[in-house]
Amino acid sequence: MRQIGSLADEQQARLVADYLLTQGMVAHNEQEDREWTIWVREENHVESAKQILEEFRRDPQNAKFREAVSEAQKIRAADARRRAQAARKTIDVRNTWNRPISRRAPLTISLIGLSVFVWLLTSMEGTQSGVYETLMTVDNRVYVKTHDPFSQIKQGQIWRLVTPVFLHGGFLHLAFNMMWMVSLATQVEMRRGTVRFGWLVLCLALTSNLTQLLSAGPNFLGMSGVVYGVFGYIWVKRLAGIPNDYVMPDLTVVIMLVFLVLGFAGSFNSMVGGGIANGAHLGGLLAGMAIGYLPALRGK
Repeated sequence: MRQIGSLADEQQARLVADYLLTQGMVAHNEQEDREWTIWVREENHVESAKQILEEFRRDPQNAKFREAVSEAQKIRAADARRRAQAARKTIDVRNTWNRPISRRAPLTISLIGLSVFVWLLTSMEGTQSGVYETLMTVDNRVYVKTHDPFSQIKQGQIWRLVTPVFLHGGFLHLAFNMMWMVSLATQVEMRRGTVRFGWLVLCLALTSNLTQLLSAGPNFLGMSGVVYGVFGYIWVKRLAGIPNDYVMPDLTVVIMLVFLVLGFAGSFNSMVGGGIANGAHLGGLLAGMAIGYLPALRGK
């Protein structure tokens, strides 16, 4: 703040401050002894503000000073609304990051917990077949008879469009996907909120599962389609220059893309004892990139 002068009368000092505000110069008054000192915020406004103060001293009855009062009130009211809006949107970063991850990203942790629970069930002899029959897109026995991967979905068992993401072929498959969920999905949930993240996961699960189902049939499982979708959601923001604060090292991009290419090349088939869900990976990746790019299309 810079002092520009003083006046003996408080009301007159307010008139000058109001007029300065309407001219784009933020000012305020302070009482010192028997006078009211006028201060302006910006140093580059000092000379202009001093000229206005001198003009007021020469002609304090000039109508423009009194006419500025109502305009100054409107400016202050608008500024108060802006500050209130900003306060509502402000996130206490210190408190957010000090909270345990289960509170910062509850849905991500729930998805991981459910995946681990389902994997444990499928590891037990007594429950293995029942879990697969319930969560796969179609019970294999039904598929053998109908040759229709949508047969049970058509009967109202719509959860089968999503639930294959909770099944995993082994511990390494589970660990690999959950590692990426912790690394990538938690970031999206913490920044976009649990509800929005939930809709994103649902969309990615549906898209990746349907892509794999239509391209290669119902024999697939795993969270990797969702993982690739979350990866694509973050990656496209970097490619398109969309402002964001996601942390994703270049090495992560290389690993994800190399794994995708090798999957289509069939390099992992002998290692995993079968095919990779390449359709789910590609479908999830493209869906995530499309959703992540939406802000650029809206001009934001």
